[in-house]
Amino acid sequence: MKANMAKRFKNDSLLDKFYCIGSALTSVQYYKLKDELLALDQDAWKWVDELEVYKEYWAWAFDGGRRFGLMTTNMSKSLNRVFKGIRAIPVTVFVAETFYKLNSCFIKRRENGKSMTATLAPKIQSRITMNMVTARGHLVYRFGPNEFEVQTGHSDYNVTLNGTQADCDCGEFKLTGIPCSHILTVCSNSQLRIDYHSLCFHWYTVECYCQTYAPLFHPVSDRRYWPRPQGPPIVPPPVRRKKGRPRSTRIRNIMDETSGRRTKYSICKQGGHYRNTCPQNTEIAQQGRRHLEETGPVDKSVLTEQHLHRSSFIKTEEYRGVQFIEHGRKLNQWVLDHPAVLDLLRQSEFYYISRLRRLQLDQALLGALIERWRRETQTFHFRHGEMTITLQDVAVISGLRVDGAPVTGTTVYPWSDICQALLGVVPDDIRAGQIRFDLIYQQFHHLHLDAPAGLVAATARAYILYQIGCSLFPDPTGYRVHLK
Repeated sequence: MKANMAKRFKNDSLLDKFYCIGSALTSVQYYKLKDELLALDQDAWKWVDELEVYKEYWAWAFDGGRRFGLMTTNMSKSLNRVFKGIRAIPVTVFVAETFYKLNSCFIKRRENGKSMTATLAPKIQSRITMNMVTARGHLVYRFGPNEFEVQTGHSDYNVTLNGTQADCDCGEFKLTGIPCSHILTVCSNSQLRIDYHSLCFHWYTVECYCQTYAPLFHPVSDRRYWPRPQGPPIVPPPVRRKKGRPRSTRIRNIMDETSGRRTKYSICKQGGHYRNTCPQNTEIAQQGRRHLEETGPVDKSVLTEQHLHRSSFIKTEEYRGVQFIEHGRKLNQWVLDHPAVLDLLRQSEFYYISRLRRLQLDQALLGALIERWRRETQTFHFRHGEMTITLQDVAVISGLRVDGAPVTGTTVYPWSDICQALLGVVPDDIRAGQIRFDLIYQQFHHLHLDAPAGLVAATARAYILYQIGCSLFPDPTGYRVHLK
């Protein structure tokens, strides 16, 4: 609500006053703060007054305790902590990570609940302890069996206690269900000795906490064992991501704005840069110059092949850029739309990769990655640490399975017989088990809808072979693929 008001009114004092209006505990405080807003700005008061009919939804004093203070309102922020680190990733990975993170959250809190020995949850008990410390400076006077007056030194509050029911003029107990310092003062009276645990809402007890996290998550079976869905197949939309960083669609509000305060550094007493890049920090500047003059790793005990690595020749005449051979240009040539072939691709789990199309390669980025790759550790060495490509990355990008039994055996076969058995044809220029892309495309790219099952299966195998040669395991020649 404060962010919505900030779209029209930019005065911080008006925004803070509106926040105090919404956070008022009683109706008396609510209308008093509203009158103070009228004295500050009449237009702002009119804007707030238009929300009067909906005050039970945004004003704390009129919600009747439905939000238990702000506990239910802040649930989304609590979930944001659980989901931290899994945004801006593919939706399938997002769903899987959400499932595992929620399972970990439930397990952790379930174990925490077993270790709790008190009646109330730790945060609630901590808040009551703080109120009890405040209650030590209060005085209580009894007027009837259930009526009391509590004097705090600057104001007086009337408290009513009737068994497990309580009420206080401050309004805090009614809105939160947690005994305020005035009610705790009456409970600790030597003549009453009322147990304050009986006054707290049941939702704050350890028993309710344990019941909340008692349900269990169960592992999902591997997709190999999922039942085959009925109906038309669901395919991803043919949308290609644009070049560059995607533009954010988040609607920015007052919570995203900074205070405008600039940090000044101890060396030059100026802002606009970091301490390590301060021009007056001569020691760090000298270290930076020495770092630019020296190439290669600082510790060569692990990277023993530095003298043979490309980074050793960057400043020499022997350094040459890497020439890349692109194989993905032919991916857009063969657009497969035969329903029977697509069904076979789904069964072989090659369907998703068949939807991929050629991507423009960044030659400079690939060259930089090659210079960062170390054969000794099979990782990329960056300034922030080491990184590598895992099989899970391959599975997420390509949709292919990365588990199961390995494919092993000899590679000495009569390749002409293999080609005849799998594809039904034998090209004239087959060489050591390698055939040309264009021959595969010319032979199989046009398939009638009423083609026999054998030809459909051969076309599916040919397309898989075409994809392997273009994107998965390209040959250095750029126009051949091996049958193995």
